[in-house]
Amino acid sequence: MQEKNVIIVEEEKAPNSRVKIVLIKEAIGRCPAGKTLNVYVICKELGEILEERYQTEDCLEYHAKRMGLFYTKDMVKQIESYIGKSYDGN
Repeated sequence: MQEKNVIIVEEEKAPNSRVKIVLIKEAIGRCPAGKTLNVYVICKELGEILEERYQTEDCLEYHAKRMGLFYTKDMVKQIESYIGKSYDGN
């Protein structure tokens, strides 16, 4: 009997999808004055935006995973990456 090699490919996340960047910018815009660079406040706002935008649990889970925003640690990482690379104060 011949062995078959099986390759498992994980679903690839879009590293800098436009939607993800728009959502992070919107979350920063919703933060109270003086808290716009507080990653945990931004994370809270981003979670609320995702829940508003993707109202069913399956839809939310699918899109959050695709954008790399499924777990809190992933959201924090993406927000820190955005702030470090792109944030221009607006």
